[in-house]
Amino acid sequence: MIPMLDVARQTSTIGRTIKRYRDLRGLSQDELARRAGVSSVAMIESGKRETPGVDTVAKIAAALGVTVEQLVHDEAEMPAALREFLASPSAVDVTSDELEALRAASFGGRNPIAASYFLVLQAYRVATKETP
Repeated sequence: MIPMLDVARQTSTIGRTIKRYRDLRGLSQDELARRAGVSSVAMIESGKRETPGVDTVAKIAAALGVTVEQLVHDEAEMPAALREFLASPSAVDVTSDELEALRAASFGGRNPIAASYFLVLQAYRVATKETP
């Protein structure tokens, strides 16, 4: 399911998130645009373009190897360790349900590290796995 985009709030968030994932993957703006099949990424990253359409966001997400939810979800509300985990290769296929489970994870008042979220994801997947 693709989340609805809140234009005022998401424009700069999407741009910052795209830039972060692009930098982590060592891609230039032009290279990402080429891989995604979009005309430009620079205007989105700078926040100078209105919120891109869902189809554009989906193409960019695919080119970065992340989900649409990872690009559009408001990361300001996420703990730093969760943001770090979501940027890792271990989180490439995180679904929206899994993302919500990760956001709801409690660590007894302690500050988790990114690897903690990997363990929570694995536990969630085992717990929700449908058995025949």
